[in-house]
Amino acid sequence: MMVAEKHQPVRKPPSWLVHLVFDPVLIALLMAGFWWKLVLTNQYTWLESPDLSYQVLPWFQFQAGEFHSGRVPLWDPYMWNGQPLIGQAQPGTAYPLNWLLFSLPQRDGWIKLSWLHWYFVAMHWMAAVFMYWLLRDLGLRRIASIAGGMVFALSG
Repeated sequence: MMVAEKHQPVRKPPSWLVHLVFDPVLIALLMAGFWWKLVLTNQYTWLESPDLSYQVLPWFQFQAGEFHSGRVPLWDPYMWNGQPLIGQAQPGTAYPLNWLLFSLPQRDGWIKLSWLHWYFVAMHWMAAVFMYWLLRDLGLRRIASIAGGMVFALSG
């Protein structure tokens, strides 16, 4: 007597798990692969241009020092005889990701360069993931959405 084999259906992970966990982790791995010199070695830094090293980095260092002193950095007394930091978009005083950067442990009173590198990659990762979610919401397939997110985040 012949008996048919009983096959179990292949269990796929739930789509929400792929959408919210697996693909963002895959994008993080792709980002780390793209920025490997930045995050895994000391061969490169994104702070080489004069604008970043003479303006943005001092803003970050000042704000981090204020955070660690228990003060909210609303005013910068060192530029233009004083100016409001909170009223400008560029220093990013009201940007929540900056709050995380400023609250991280410092080395000798300064933000560690490795923290700044990971911060840079995290901003690009967030851009890629949010674009991925937008493209998925617009109906694109998974691979196209991942590619679109990566192109958006890495295009400068």
